[in-house]
Amino acid sequence: MVGKPRLTEHPTVKKIAEKTGADPAQILIAWGAQKGFSVIPKSVQESRIKSNFKQIKLSDEDFQAVSDIGLNNHTRFNIPCAYDPFWPVNLFNEPEEANEPHKPLIGA
Repeated sequence: MVGKPRLTEHPTVKKIAEKTGADPAQILIAWGAQKGFSVIPKSVQESRIKSNFKQIKLSDEDFQAVSDIGLNNHTRFNIPCAYDPFWPVNLFNEPEEANEPHKPLIGA
């Protein structure tokens, strides 16, 4: 979300990264993979692309710590009306999108 820190900058993610010798992006990729998501990281930098392929296994404790990040602090980081350039779309019905004129067509 614009004006908010990235999830890679969250203190929990950074602490786990430091503890495991990985970088924060690797921790988040590992969390998504262990959660059963198809994770497709993006980068144009060769070093980051190589880093993204390094497989990290989170302990149960670390996995749960990353899972718990959003429990009491729901923040969506991908609201189109906050993009630059601006997209006037109410995609998630978040308060920031309440006045946007466009909504997705589902089942059309």
